[in-house]
Amino acid sequence: MGIKKFCAWAIARGNTKPEYLLLLGKGMEISKGNFNNNLVPTIGFPASDNMLTSGLNGSNLEPGLATGRVPAKTNEEVENYLNKLKVYEQLPNENWRKKLLHISGGNSSSENTSFFNYQNLLFESARREFFGAGLVRVRKNVVNPVTDILTDKIMSETQLGTGLISYLGHGSSNTTEIILADLNKLNNENKPAIYLVNGCSTGAAFSTQSSSLSEQFILQKRSGAVLWIGTTSEGVASYLNGASLNYYNNWFKNSYGESVSKGLFRGLKTYQNPNDRLNVAHTRQYIVLGDPFLKFYSPDKPDYDIESIIISPGQTAANPNLNIQIIIKNLAKALNNKVTLKISRRLSDNSEVNLPDTSINIFNTDTINVNFNNTNIISSGNNRIMIQINPQRLVEETNYFNNTAIKDFFLPGNGLKIISPFNKSIVKNQTLKLQVQSENLLTNSAEYFFEIDTTPDFNSVFRKESGLISSSSIASWNPNINMENNKIYYWRTRLNLDPLRGGAWIYSSFTYVQDFQGEGYNIGHEGQLGDFTFDNINAVRPFLMSFNTSNMLTNIKTRGDDAPTNVEKRIRIDGLAISYASIEFNGITMLAFNPINYAERFQYPSPYNYINPPGSGFYAGPSGQYRYDIRNSTDLDSLVRYLNQIPKGHHIIGFNGSNAAFNLLPQYVLDEFRKLGLTKLETIKKGEPYGFWVTKGNLGSVKEITADYSSSIPPALQLISGDNPISYPGKNGSLSTGIIGPAKSWNKLEFNLENSINDNFNITVVGVDTLNNQINLFNSINNKIVDISQINAKNYPYLKFNYQFNNNVEAKLPKTNFLRVTYQPVSDISFYPELKNEQYKISLDEGDSIKWNIGLKNFGPVISDSLKVKYELISSNRTITKNFKLPFLLNVNETNNIIIHVPTIGFSGECLLKVSISQIGLKEENIFNNVISSNYTINKDKIPPVVNVTFDGKHIINGELVSPNPHIKIMSYDDNKFLLMRDTSLIELSIRNINDNNFKRIYFSGPQLSFSNLNGANQINIDYLPEKFVDGNYTLKITSKDVSGNKQLNNDFEIDFEVVNKQSITNFYPYPNPVSDKMKFVFTLTGDKIPENIKIQILTVSGRVIKEISKEELGSIRIGNNISDYTWDCTDDFGNRLANGVYFYKVDISDSSNIKHRESEGDKYFKNKMGKIYIIK
Repeated sequence: MGIKKFCAWAIARGNTKPEYLLLLGKGMEISKGNFNNNLVPTIGFPASDNMLTSGLNGSNLEPGLATGRVPAKTNEEVENYLNKLKVYEQLPNENWRKKLLHISGGNSSSENTSFFNYQNLLFESARREFFGAGLVRVRKNVVNPVTDILTDKIMSETQLGTGLISYLGHGSSNTTEIILADLNKLNNENKPAIYLVNGCSTGAAFSTQSSSLSEQFILQKRSGAVLWIGTTSEGVASYLNGASLNYYNNWFKNSYGESVSKGLFRGLKTYQNPNDRLNVAHTRQYIVLGDPFLKFYSPDKPDYDIESIIISPGQTAANPNLNIQIIIKNLAKALNNKVTLKISRRLSDNSEVNLPDTSINIFNTDTINVNFNNTNIISSGNNRIMIQINPQRLVEETNYFNNTAIKDFFLPGNGLKIISPFNKSIVKNQTLKLQVQSENLLTNSAEYFFEIDTTPDFNSVFRKESGLISSSSIASWNPNINMENNKIYYWRTRLNLDPLRGGAWIYSSFTYVQDFQGEGYNIGHEGQLGDFTFDNINAVRPFLMSFNTSNMLTNIKTRGDDAPTNVEKRIRIDGLAISYASIEFNGITMLAFNPINYAERFQYPSPYNYINPPGSGFYAGPSGQYRYDIRNSTDLDSLVRYLNQIPKGHHIIGFNGSNAAFNLLPQYVLDEFRKLGLTKLETIKKGEPYGFWVTKGNLGSVKEITADYSSSIPPALQLISGDNPISYPGKNGSLSTGIIGPAKSWNKLEFNLENSINDNFNITVVGVDTLNNQINLFNSINNKIVDISQINAKNYPYLKFNYQFNNNVEAKLPKTNFLRVTYQPVSDISFYPELKNEQYKISLDEGDSIKWNIGLKNFGPVISDSLKVKYELISSNRTITKNFKLPFLLNVNETNNIIIHVPTIGFSGECLLKVSISQIGLKEENIFNNVISSNYTINKDKIPPVVNVTFDGKHIINGELVSPNPHIKIMSYDDNKFLLMRDTSLIELSIRNINDNNFKRIYFSGPQLSFSNLNGANQINIDYLPEKFVDGNYTLKITSKDVSGNKQLNNDFEIDFEVVNKQSITNFYPYPNPVSDKMKFVFTLTGDKIPENIKIQILTVSGRVIKEISKEELGSIRIGNNISDYTWDCTDDFGNRLANGVYFYKVDISDSSNIKHRESEGDKYFKNKMGKIYIIK
């Protein structure tokens, strides 16, 4: 009551109104007779710390102050808890702190199901904002007995770290039905846990008999609990769950960021029901053991982290889609808002594929599945995936450093690649070998088809087929054909597979040039221009190319003579009228256009050429639109002269005026119209509408419009109109070649074309570097042969050529015969598993080395340059990279092999080894065969080292006596055969006197320690020769770990020992006694010297000596507890077996150091320094 009254005073009158009550010390449930032990009393029965402040500060049944108790009995226990509290307050912002470990028990199926469902309800309250909990479940199987497997699982998760361990099941003050941990083995020193243990009496920390389970967890040194919540008496599952649901709602949502104990008393405030006795009991009995100010992990902002990008195994470029998984975590506060996720993929040709941005909600951890389409892109080869979350930082976070992740990987193809001849290359001898390689270099068996033809459509009579060819990853075919000089040949190949699985045709071409000097690139047919780009050039037939055309839209509107005159009667060009002439005229009007120059009208001075008046808004001056009254013979003669003067190819447009009886025209006039191809004109009667379009000299271009003679409306009353586009060729255009190369050196460019005097062209030479950056090297070249040898191929291994064409007179492109580039290609180095592919192991222990013997071959036409190998070993959380230069080159078609050695220290689980080869400073035509990969399983080194300690060559038990000058040997042995312990940093020695709190480190730099390794064994040996110890009890602590960082079990190795400097020895005790056949002597020796003389005499009851045993016979004697090496077989000095009965023995010890007798418990069995031995059968 004193505590309650003090709290009431502090709340009412204290200078600062308190919020928390910390009870530092153990309390007793029944205080009578235990006043000395009741350090900080509790109240009530069952005990209730809540009642100490309930009813105060506006509270009812719930505590008025957030209350917690540290049930310590000693200062050491207080310090143990304080050290854990310090560790907890310094914990980093990591996702494990948001993990809930939910454990559900139950003695029956129905109990187990309801307990499990109760726990799931709690999780739902914590899953979303603001805590964003993750969950690990441990559920009792009521069919099978509870085993250590569940406890092992719980301990494992505890040691990995948890934000809260929540238990619902049967329990008592000393245990739970599922054991939460073996505290002697639990090692969560760096991740102390908060426990909510719902069961009977799980928080009962007030026993006078023993320490309860909750006390053991809270007061456990370095491990266990930093906070424990339980009940002090019986609990009912539904009530426990109801209260806990209120706690969860406050801890993780409503009062997020407040202390655990405040969340508890706020939960009890809303949970309590004074009219329900069981509810009252539960409200009273909940107790918080630990610091009441302690909080759950509760940062104030989110922290989005892209943890990993996983490429689904077994994928190739032949798959329609590339599947990836993105694991994203929110390491901090969970908000109910969406963040942007940007996903992009860079391909081997440096092009990028960007997926549409998506918006996602991340409370804890989510796995996003993404598919990239592999079709119509170069998907095989080196790929890079980039993931960005919250890229614009629209959501404020604790940090943004982990918002971007990049995954580089090699995607093997499952199709084919051309090896030789290179596409568009020049072949110079008749011995032809077509060669392809599977994109999957490790293919052991495949079936191939080849075809060759002289047309790109593979439909000529020349076409040859290989038939089915069975091979490994390399396939070749000699078609045995007699090639024609300067002839282009097309060939294609495919796997005998469905096209979606890699069986699509791949195409290539080459030009046979007999005795060609050097190597080169040649195109001379439209079928080779698939990678060209064209601007204003028609490439339907690329080597009879023309400029693109543009259309001039013409329109005729006319009418019969009896139709209303308010309707337009006119020619329009692109919507504009040509002349301002009155729409009413007699006869016919015509207009002719130049076929080369857009909208240019053919005209000459003539009174029939209508002149547009100034300011009319039309073409000023002569319009080019001629009108002839066909009733006048003079006009008819001029009409015929007009038609004859129009040049061939010009476009002519005309329509009727009034009084146009075309059917009555003289024959010589009709003949002129017939020459143009107009056939309907001579059928048109006076007053009927008519219009036409024609290109002079092209009878097929005629288009005529007339009245609808099937209509009930008379033709003279009809209105007619028509449109006709006139095509005009361009006068300039450009083309760009595809990228040519790679080259080791450049020679010349030849552009063989048949150009006229009016043709103009310019060439721009574009250099392309290895990053696909393009730069113009030469501009405005108009030579057909260009020297490009001065271009540095190391800087620009690729070239492309841009051509600008212009012909203002003829609007035609010159005929092109071929485009040829002469250069020295780069050799084609490939991994060649057919030669060698030997794996040492694919499943190996950490520390062992991956060994891969793999073949190489040069498929190119020239010797290689210096070769460099790079390997990457990649796991989910680690990558190592190494480069090294090969000591050899590869000549044409030469093979060799390399052996890759890769250490696996620090790796575990599924790993990918990616090996690539390249020529230093050069890029090859084919890069897909420069990379090969293999998967490995690396078994993590999890077994810690074993520590062995001897004192003067002997293993001692805890607390045993040893010499003041002991020779202490320490051995730390690890079973890993590869990760050898060779460093003093792997082991630490410390010592303390039992009266001291702190250990004193012993350093290897001092004279007391010497370090050595045992050849061939993974073992550390230490000789420790300490300075002479004074009397007292000591603890030697050894911290040892292996190269992987595994520490020995049960934390540090500690051994207690005692030192007594006084020279003393106890009585000798026969063991066993009584004895039947064999017996040894046990004694304890202190000091630092071995007695000079020891003699044991065995006597009969009459006093006759029947057996003497000397010091030398006893064997080795050491300071401390001794068991003699010597074994007495119950015989006398002559070897005779002694009869059953009682015998006496005495020990004579003489020594110059005046050794004293050391008292021991068995002294009462000695009289006059003589003891008894009992011999029995």
